[in-house]
Amino acid sequence: RGSARLDGVSIWYPEQSASSIVPYPPTIHNLRNENGRYPKHLSQVYCVNLINSYFGINIGTTNTALPNIGHVYGSPLKVGLRMDENTDVSRIIDIHFTPEYWAWSGMPNAPSENGAHAAFMFAEGTGIDYLRSDNGFNGFWEISGYSKGLVISYRSGGPFYDINIQKSVDAFILKEANQTPL
Repeated sequence: RGSARLDGVSIWYPEQSASSIVPYPPTIHNLRNENGRYPKHLSQVYCVNLINSYFGINIGTTNTALPNIGHVYGSPLKVGLRMDENTDVSRIIDIHFTPEYWAWSGMPNAPSENGAHAAFMFAEGTGIDYLRSDNGFNGFWEISGYSKGLVISYRSGGPFYDINIQKSVDAFILKEANQTPL
């Protein structure tokens, strides 16, 4: 039961160093509530800047439904967004992940556009890791500078539209999908 919305925030880790990246837990994570139950419906994340998160958004790994994520920008270093165990229609729109956002942020100790953080993301990062999701509307994504741009696996379905992946070692990896057209 229950739902939550995070809207209109910028998240910055002042101790994170572009030249010596430190792992952190997910910045936004769908967790159990105080009764030990999972927040099942309508988790919403809108208008969020993930300036230098190690792991940006982890939605659905605890069985969720109807997540809505949109207008998210940033330079998540290891994983931008992971979707898993979603049992109803997700809406993930307008996602923009690239090393440049941290450089452009104007925050103290922001790296240059092609700094060490960009090399880390290109060697080890995943823009979007889309695991089990029964169905969803997914579009207007821009992913750049990751080792793996978009990974779709474990019975995930679309539709997916207007997905732009650039400067990635593996732009698109399809491991397994539903019969819903991608």
